[in-house]
Parts: sequence; C-alpha cells; structure tokens
Amino acid sequence: MGIITAVLLLFQPVFVGRFVKLDEIFTLKKLFQFHKTNGLVLLATAIVHPILILGADHFVFFSFESRYWPEFIGIFLLILLTPFVAISFFQKKLGLNYKTWKMLHKIIAPIILILMFIHVNNVSRSFESGLPFYLLCGAGLITIFLFVRKALS
Repeated sequence: MGIITAVLLLFQPVFVGRFVKLDEIFTLKKLFQFHKTNGLVLLATAIVHPILILGADHFVFFSFESRYWPEFIGIFLLILLTPFVAISFFQKKLGLNYKTWKMLHKIIAPIILILMFIHVNNVSRSFESGLPFYLLCGAGLITIFLFVRKALS
C-alpha cells in the first residue's frame, strides 16, 4: 500500500505540470480534476498503509526509539498530508482565498515529496540497492525537474 501511495504522490506534479502533450490529450480542467481526485485517493491509501503495517504485527506499536526515525517521518507525513488534502479540498468552503492557498500549496507540496522520499528510502531495505533504488532515484530526479521547471516558468 505504501508503494501505491508513493506512486500516486509522484503523479501529483505530473497532473499539474502543464505538459503540452498531456494538455493536448486531456484538457487542463480534467488534469486539475485528476490532481484533486488523486489527492483524495492517495490520502486514503496513506491512511490505510500504517493500519495494514500495524495489523501485520498484531497492532503492536513500536517503541519510541531513535532507530524508528523513518517510521516517525511516515507518521509526520500522514499528520501533514491529512490537513493538507482537507484544506485543498475544502479551500473555498473554509474561506481561504486562492492566492493564499496556492502559496501554502507550493511550499508544503515539495516538503511532503521530500519527506516521502526520505521515508521510502529508509523505512525498508527494499530500496537500498538494485532496480527499486534506481527507480526511486529516477522518480526523485523527475520530480525535482518538474518543480524546477514549474518554478522557472
């Protein structure tokens, strides 16, 4: 479930990256709707992920030790992601003007992506080497490219 959440999160900047080819296939309105819907789906998978992990361990919580720092980053990510998605989804109903919301979104979204990469790379030995490691690094570089491209445009 964690991998699915990470992939969904990596698609977020692609949906709003304003790529000419994507814009030709889908309308900008549809891409932003995909972005919004994907945000809700990735939040749902992010919530289910730790429940499944804890369920596999008979809901025995890990102790508060420094060796579990990658798990704590995951908890922090979920705590950050939940209001982030909720505020984005209910921005108008909360009376938050678009300019303020967009500024917050531009600041917090990269932080979430960076923390996700740190969490994924350190929480499991699966990404220490080989193809999974290279795929994670490639996805990270593409994400950085998208953010730099967006910032410079």
